[in-house]
Amino acid sequence: MSEYISSTDKLKILDENVIREIFSGKLLDIIIELMDNQLSEQQLLKKLDIYPMKLKYYINKLLEYEIIECVKNDIINQKVNNVFKLRKDDIDLILNSCSDYNLELNLLSSIEKYRDIVKKSFQNVCSNPSTTNKQAFLVIRVNDEKVKEFKKELNELLIKYSELEDKNEDDKYMLMTLLSKYDEV
Repeated sequence: MSEYISSTDKLKILDENVIREIFSGKLLDIIIELMDNQLSEQQLLKKLDIYPMKLKYYINKLLEYEIIECVKNDIINQKVNNVFKLRKDDIDLILNSCSDYNLELNLLSSIEKYRDIVKKSFQNVCSNPSTTNKQAFLVIRVNDEKVKEFKKELNELLIKYSELEDKNEDDKYMLMTLLSKYDEV
């Protein structure tokens, strides 16, 4: 069982070993697929293009960490086909240190999924300019203290607005942030 904090709408995973395991393999891909919909094992197999035994292993890990839950058991062609969903709508993966951890593996395991999300988001912004969509890109020269201050304020802002969510609304909006040092190639 993972160390986590569960509020009414958010699951906060604090165990760094669990977080590392999530980022180093297909666990993150499964979590991302389950963010909008509950999916069956067969649907996950098609979306993720992995072997059934591997999927079973990953599903069991996510069940063990109490990140997902089985909501339905269907029998299709004389096979049990479980349907899964995230236990909470919001999951915070808090990793305080990456020093002993293979960051490249982390990036490779999730970059394709995030690329697709970013691409779809930018297409949506460009195709619907009259809506409340917004895109911005900023590169600035600033010292580390200012960046730490900005990061703190940004985190406070994200927490403030994530608490305003109305589950009865159909429209979803996404805000992605990436704050890092930037060296032009």
